[in-house]
Amino acid sequence: MISVDHSLPSWVAGFEVTGHVTKEDYEQVVLPVVNRVYKQHGHLHFLLNLKTPISEFSGQAWLKDIGLTVKHFAHWKKIALVTEQSGLEKLTSAASFMIPGTTRGFSPDELAEAKQWVASEEP
Repeated sequence: MISVDHSLPSWVAGFEVTGHVTKEDYEQVVLPVVNRVYKQHGHLHFLLNLKTPISEFSGQAWLKDIGLTVKHFAHWKKIALVTEQSGLEKLTSAASFMIPGTTRGFSPDELAEAKQWVASEEP
């Protein structure tokens, strides 16, 4: 399940992920928010607070995630991934060279720092 994090400024698409994730989560929750943020601001700041193992994402959810990344490829400004899965956290920080903008991984105890970083305009 994906829910919107309403504690972030309007230029940040922020989400919390728990339990099983389906393509409907992307279609009904993620895509509308990401599209609104891009339409209003012309670029994307994105925070994903991942509280579930990535094995909980259905195959169709992964396809939606890839489609979202490709559709907005040139629009990403900042991506923050908060997870206790240290491999994903490190991979996110290392992936900056593949995506325009800046990506950074954070541990759950760094959630406040992640929100502050992703909401700032500085890379």
